[in-house]
Amino acid sequence: MKLKFSNGESFLFSDLIEPEERLAEINYFLKTELVFDNMKMTVEEYFRYTWNDLNTVHIMDKISFYLSKMPNQRGKHDKALLSKNDEMEMNKGVRWTTKGHKKVAEKARYINFSDSSIEEKISLGLHDTDEFNSH
Repeated sequence: MKLKFSNGESFLFSDLIEPEERLAEINYFLKTELVFDNMKMTVEEYFRYTWNDLNTVHIMDKISFYLSKMPNQRGKHDKALLSKNDEMEMNKGVRWTTKGHKKVAEKARYINFSDSSIEEKISLGLHDTDEFNSH
């Protein structure tokens, strides 16, 4: 998986490692320092600073997808990698298909974690219920 930041920096992660190793790689990555807007910050701080930026949302969605997929298995299609069409579908929230020889947009088959409601995030354990109750 390759992540490209709006400041031009990019990071590459192996798709061939086990989920525990992926989590360790991402945790280490979050502590990596980069420069953004002439400020030195960790990747985690960058995410907090640019939370509303569309590029940050896409990066977070890619990370969540990366952490939720198993490494590829020999002799089988590598389902841990998204095709360009699947990535576009995730980013735009719609997929294009043909019905009756006409090209039509349908709801995406993928639901990004960032697009989930607060209730869905709580049910998946992605959001703190105490934080939800304080609003």
